[in-house]
Amino acid sequence: MEKADSVSATGLLSQGVAATCTFELTRNLSVQRLMVAGVLGLFPPVMLFLIMFVPRLLGGQSFVGIPEFLIILLVSIVCFLSLLLWSSTVVDSDIEGRTWVYLASRPMGRTSSLLGKFLAALLQCWAVCGIAIVGSVAVVHFAGALTGHPVRLILSLMAVFAVAAVVYNSVLSFLGVLFFKRAMVACVAWALTSELFIANIPAVVRFLTVRYHVQELVFRWVGWPFPDENAKGISRSREAYLEIYGDHGLWLHLLVLGVFTVVAMSAALWRINHHEYLSAEES
Repeated sequence: MEKADSVSATGLLSQGVAATCTFELTRNLSVQRLMVAGVLGLFPPVMLFLIMFVPRLLGGQSFVGIPEFLIILLVSIVCFLSLLLWSSTVVDSDIEGRTWVYLASRPMGRTSSLLGKFLAALLQCWAVCGIAIVGSVAVVHFAGALTGHPVRLILSLMAVFAVAAVVYNSVLSFLGVLFFKRAMVACVAWALTSELFIANIPAVVRFLTVRYHVQELVFRWVGWPFPDENAKGISRSREAYLEIYGDHGLWLHLLVLGVFTVVAMSAALWRINHHEYLSAEES
């Protein structure tokens, strides 16, 4: 009997997650939301085109010595903004839409809603980052400023941002559950404090940030983006970086990112199932 209940609960959860994910993806096929996704995906290629081609069209020269770093920076911004739009409103969108009472009363409704929206936001973020990466690498390649092979760079960047999107999605989903009334503000405050400030501190505390581990994946899978070679063929800036931040194994960074994801999603699931969210009418 217990086994049958467990199977039915698992089936109910999987159906709920799939239904929520499908609904969110279908809802985002509207013209307005597709335009937002298109603007995010095309923002890095357009910016690179303006930087690298417009000066040439005006008779000047474009001075971009580190195009790979510029690609990574622009795609990182797009990745975070897309997740900020689709992950942080995991609870607030249902409260504002007056559907939270219905979800909370359904069996496995809260868990299905969180996991389904997590999956939908992840798929949308991957799509936007894929468009941004392919477009950006194509622009730099046709500008003649790309140092490596374009296909290898595209695959490496997609691998990095596939992992980064999962981790950031889990953290922003947790913040959206915890600070549902001011979710975007909380997510931006966390990003400014943790990802921009703490991640640059040459101390053990940087291990508690997502960006530090993601940038290590960039250095190992994409390569060191700053050209500064000495006689031995090793970048002097890379040597200085290793002296300050140390050299840790790839699997350690993947393990830490996995722990971040599991802890953040577990905390989000516990919070969403043990907290009573009141709508404006109820409060």
